[in-house]
Amino acid sequence: MYYKLSEIVEKLGISRRALQGYAEMKLLEPSKKTEAGYWLYSSDDVGKLVLIKTLSWLGWSRKSIYTVLNDDTTELVDVYAEARKNVRKEAWYYQGQSKKKTVDWI
Repeated sequence: MYYKLSEIVEKLGISRRALQGYAEMKLLEPSKKTEAGYWLYSSDDVGKLVLIKTLSWLGWSRKSIYTVLNDDTTELVDVYAEARKNVRKEAWYYQGQSKKKTVDWI
């Protein structure tokens, strides 16, 4: 099954410009283009897009994301472990910030 760029934008809440940028950077290119010029994405492409969005949200650079997507030796288990570690660091940081603000306020 293939999805049009407009469907991806609507369902995943990602901008057209972001998808175009991912294509320019070779992070994610559409699987097909119709004669009318519509970009079509496969289910695998959508999975990659979700991974790109998640890693971006976790603060990964686009270069690191590119490496993960294009390096056959990268194991997703390792990516998950690194992402989980980063989430814990962020949670610890924000927890500390909220305590600090509470102490400052009191």
